[in-house]
Amino acid sequence: MPRHTRRRVTICAFAAAFVCVIQIVLVSRARVAASIGFHDILALRETCAVITTILQVNKAVVHVVEQLHVSLVVIGDRKTNHTEWEEFQRANSEAVVYLSPATQVSLPFRILKHVPWNHFGRKSIGFLYATAGGCQRIYDFDDDNHLKPDGFESLSSWDRFDVDTNDAHVFNPYPYFEPSNDELIWPRGFPLQFIQQKNTYDARSGFVTLRKSIENFDKLAVIQSLADHDPDVDAIYRLTHSLPVNFKRRNTIVIPSRGLHVPWNAQAVIVSRPAFFGLLLPVTVTGRVSDIWRSYITERLLWDTEYKLGFSSSFVTQYRNPHSYMVDFADEDDLYNRVDELLQALASWTSAGHSSLASAYIDLVTKLVEDVHILGEVDLQLAKAWVADLKSVGYVWPPFGSVRMEAKTLLSVPIVDQRHLGDAPNEISDKRSSLERALVTSTTSVNKSTAPTVGGFIVTRNDNYGGDLVQRSTIAIRRMIEVLDEVVIVDMNTAADVLPFITLLPLDVSQASNVKSVIISAEACARELGATCEDKMYEALARNIALRESTTDITVSTNSEIILPSRFTLDEIIQQALPDSNHAVILRRTDISQVQGEAMASTRSKEEAGREGTRIVQTKRVQDLPLGPIGLMDVSIITDCGDFQMARRELWLRTGGFALRHGHNFGDSNLIARWLSAGAAVHLMNTTIFHIRHESKKHGNAATWNPEPRFRVVKDVTGTQRISSSWDDSN
Repeated sequence: MPRHTRRRVTICAFAAAFVCVIQIVLVSRARVAASIGFHDILALRETCAVITTILQVNKAVVHVVEQLHVSLVVIGDRKTNHTEWEEFQRANSEAVVYLSPATQVSLPFRILKHVPWNHFGRKSIGFLYATAGGCQRIYDFDDDNHLKPDGFESLSSWDRFDVDTNDAHVFNPYPYFEPSNDELIWPRGFPLQFIQQKNTYDARSGFVTLRKSIENFDKLAVIQSLADHDPDVDAIYRLTHSLPVNFKRRNTIVIPSRGLHVPWNAQAVIVSRPAFFGLLLPVTVTGRVSDIWRSYITERLLWDTEYKLGFSSSFVTQYRNPHSYMVDFADEDDLYNRVDELLQALASWTSAGHSSLASAYIDLVTKLVEDVHILGEVDLQLAKAWVADLKSVGYVWPPFGSVRMEAKTLLSVPIVDQRHLGDAPNEISDKRSSLERALVTSTTSVNKSTAPTVGGFIVTRNDNYGGDLVQRSTIAIRRMIEVLDEVVIVDMNTAADVLPFITLLPLDVSQASNVKSVIISAEACARELGATCEDKMYEALARNIALRESTTDITVSTNSEIILPSRFTLDEIIQQALPDSNHAVILRRTDISQVQGEAMASTRSKEEAGREGTRIVQTKRVQDLPLGPIGLMDVSIITDCGDFQMARRELWLRTGGFALRHGHNFGDSNLIARWLSAGAAVHLMNTTIFHIRHESKKHGNAATWNPEPRFRVVKDVTGTQRISSSWDDSN
């Protein structure tokens, strides 16, 4: 055999032997890996911090280990410097767990075969590892977010506020925390069409309401920190606005109400064990989208439990890792173009029919994959594996709460059409406003139970009208809360530089479960009125808004200083005088002092009220009136008839509420004219309401009042008597 041939054979034999040895080693390692089970995962500390990284160990990571008593779980990827991170683990062996790619494939998790390499979603492996290790809360963060010196250990002592919006289904928390650049700023994933809508962010003008929260801190399953310096915003913001930005409001947590969508992210968020189920990151979308889709899905499921989401003042400062804004812009495409589609899919879904949150979770992901196609098929398989793995590590899903969210359709921002702006004004053939027509055509369902629900509304503004406005209103509203099933308070056109009226009331009043507060800013007033609102109360408009917000079978229009009768008496009045929607009731008033009012509100028991012997003392019908002109008192029956006007919802809707184009003066009389003209009988009862005296402004100079309406009884083409008003609202 030639020498070169022998050399080639020798080399080939050596190579074959080397490959054989390598295969034996790999098989041996695989057998060892296969023997690792869930029970082999070491117990971790109560709080776990989880990151995935391809970068080197940095100060942000070191500070977490040195500053907090946590277990740090680090998920490596193929590009990670494993040697450096393994050295960091050895130097901090009691706190750090580094899961290299080789270690990851040895874990017994089903999700491993569905999570791709070089993807942000590999962080989910760390969440599952922390769950198996017994962690009770997870600090999910990125390695460019640096903890501030105080960290997050004192969060439970921070001020907490419940948040609600005026007819919006999304909330932008950033402006409330006072950005240092005084520009409108929004979180990544916030729907672009709502960025400029004030009812999604503006608390100063009353579009967004915040009340001191009585929510138990332990019920906050997710707490998202804002980030100073380079907060989590989308590429559009970074390309068009100034940075850095710091948030000036400190030590505060805001808690969005159920049904209010808010995107949260994976930059710096604390997740408690009840919400661990929602940590899974989708993998069929980009990393810039994955954590946002996760957030919306998780908060929708949390709404059906007793747990909530909070946004906190920044406890981190972000010094961002290298990013191309244009690459971010491309990666965030779904956030710009499909977020509204996602939110509508979530809103239209319900957990009804599911006995566990786990099955509801799979059902929701299935909808997003198979019906909406906003996630890929791999995410459905990943979700099923995730649920199975959570069961294997002993995770307990939170139970459903007492109330589950119902399916609904979300609103969009109206399409802008300014083609009419150059046209001459058109005559409006219908003399009632669109708001009043909306009242008439409302499709709100009516409670058909034998015991009707009774609600009431008041309108006010924070201008201390009459002096001691808050004090006397507190007395009266406490009584209303006791007596009525629902109390609607409309704050109309309070000046922008003062607090809304509702914020001045004691917590037992402002946060009562049957109180609904509606704040109408100057901008909202102008939108409703169709013209600029002056610095004054638009009472008729406010009362129509209150009617629109009311949901009870029977509704009382009253005032903020009126002490109502007991519920026993109201039920007696309803039984005698409101058999159907063709009847209405008014009551006389007696003036009393504030001290007397407080005593009256607290001592008029059901038994005392029952001894009044409730009865009808006068009834007015349109057919009893002579044809031709009639006087104001022929319609009003009593002076101050607007302090208590009660009717079934059908009559309120049928007659269109209050005359919108006129103000307060004589509006109550015109309402009675509408009721009479609609064929209703208006009853005056012997029951008395009590009015807490105050300084009388009588709505300014009488010369500026509305012109007194002139009424005339006429017959229509069918021969039916009606009342015509010079205000042209009852023709």
